[in-house]
Amino acid sequence: MQNRNALHGIGFAVCAIGILLGGTAHSSVYTNEASFIAAAGPATIPLPAGPTGGDFTASGFGFVAAPGSSFVIDTSTYGRAIPGEDNLLLNSTESFSVTAPTAIHAFAFEIYRPSNPSPIPGDPRGPVACNFTCGTDPFTVALYDGVTFVDSFTFTPTQDAIEFHGYVGAAAFDSIRVIEGGSFPENIGDEYFADFRYGVSVIPEPSTWAMMVLGFAAIGVIAKRRRPELTSA
Repeated sequence: MQNRNALHGIGFAVCAIGILLGGTAHSSVYTNEASFIAAAGPATIPLPAGPTGGDFTASGFGFVAAPGSSFVIDTSTYGRAIPGEDNLLLNSTESFSVTAPTAIHAFAFEIYRPSNPSPIPGDPRGPVACNFTCGTDPFTVALYDGVTFVDSFTFTPTQDAIEFHGYVGAAAFDSIRVIEGGSFPENIGDEYFADFRYGVSVIPEPSTWAMMVLGFAAIGVIAKRRRPELTSA
């Protein structure tokens, strides 16, 4: 009986650990889109057809440029630095905020930072270029729940490369601030953004599901073994 009670306790413990791992306030930063989708789901924020000269709303998400900046969404004049996507640019410092219509647990986007201050000759994507001095400063992505700071991460885009940056966390947030480092505040249209994604809830990792299933299976086996004792008593 003591051994069965011990096994019963182990089963509950394993199950509880699985639940705890699935709900603890852990967070991850992703640079691989497939891994982000596996953790957050496939939800996207399609950008409206451009060009636009001001703040806008897409799928309930409000995009607001930093003071002194204005958005440009264009697929012809500037070309597609990030192919297959409507590209988002700003005409001054590349800082902006995004407000979600409901609490979310994940947010991501692609970014392209050019290295040439003039169009690349023969580039089929069009005049993919930065204006004035090509920036090399970092970006910070800060997450807030209302006015309460939740978390942040920082990255420095590699020039002439399409990069994916995403965040998934157990703590909910409803606004995101993408902040340019400020080394080159005079820059205009240096970075191109696209493929905005989000996740409403965190998808438990396979290892978490495995531990939960193992715990429930152990409890089931113990319950089955105890039935003859209950019927014979």
